Amino acid sequence: MLTVGDAFPHYSVQACVGTGKDDVKVLTNADYAGRWVVYFFYPKDFTFVCPTEIAEFNRQVKAFGERDASVVGGSTDNEYSHLAWRRSHPDLTNLAFPLIAAQKLSAELGILEKTEAYCLRATFIVDPHGVIQWVDVNQGRVGRNVAEVLRVLDALQSDELCPCKPQAANDRRPARLCMSFVEQEQNDAEAGAPDASSEAKPAESDDLSEASDAGLADPSEARPPVDLSP
Repeated sequence: MLTVGDAFPHYSVQACVGTGKDDVKVLTNADYAGRWVVYFFYPKDFTFVCPTEIAEFNRQVKAFGERDASVVGGSTDNEYSHLAWRRSHPDLTNLAFPLIAAQKLSAELGILEKTEAYCLRATFIVDPHGVIQWVDVNQGRVGRNVAEVLRVLDALQSDELCPCKPQAANDRRPARLCMSFVEQEQNDAEAGAPDASSEAKPAESDDLSEASDAGLADPSEARPPVDLSP
């Protein structure tokens, strides 16, 4: 299987780009020259997990576009299978990206299931120079997380060290979903992390409090002396 640092293969494929009779066309690498591209491959048309992923990529296609990234889906099904599936499935009717017939391309990528030769759930993020920068492959039964693909794309485009830093559930800012070590420190400082000098002092024990209430000058006097003689 091709991996990070490899050139994404040159291709010329048939693609379904809509639901009309003329919505089958040829796509090549040249159609995405100078752009980031997210290629995602799925096992088969007319299945159950695949449309949930495809629909989620479509819901997030604007977010990918804001990052100057195109989205391309595909499987080993031919372009007319893609067309028929899109026409029959309400969640796939208005896709904003193509579904390609990837029989040859998937073999060149090395993502075919060994027994039945369908595509594994593979995702490739390819930079504007045509070089693979991220690969993720799932077993056929396990759908992928589109938000994670966006997070990784943000990280790659930031060109910084990006440790794991999940975004808060209530944080709807269009900021990166990961940040550099410096940004983390700045954010922690702005959030008002407690200073060591301002930490609360440990509470006094009940014995000391009782001694103070009794008016004793030295709280230790509240305890009787211990006889240590043999």
